[in-house]
Amino acid sequence: MHYPIKFDTSVEVKTLTDLPRLKIILEAANLKPNMSKIARDMSCDRRTAKRYYEGDFPNGKRDKPSYLDVYYDTIKELLGPDS
Repeated sequence: MHYPIKFDTSVEVKTLTDLPRLKIILEAANLKPNMSKIARDMSCDRRTAKRYYEGDFPNGKRDKPSYLDVYYDTIKELLGPDS
């Protein structure tokens, strides 16, 4: 996907992680992005495209404790060398 810019340059966006670079250039040129077109070109939802455009990348892993964390000491005691 190429975006022609007024100051004789173009930006190639191949993945969603390239969108923050596009944001910097569009803001410098005082242009607004068309999130619907970006989303269509990237084959994703426009809200996902906007989230990546704003630089909010998902970290991929939730910080959630395991159900067994509460019982960890008990399990360790039961499976220890004395059992």
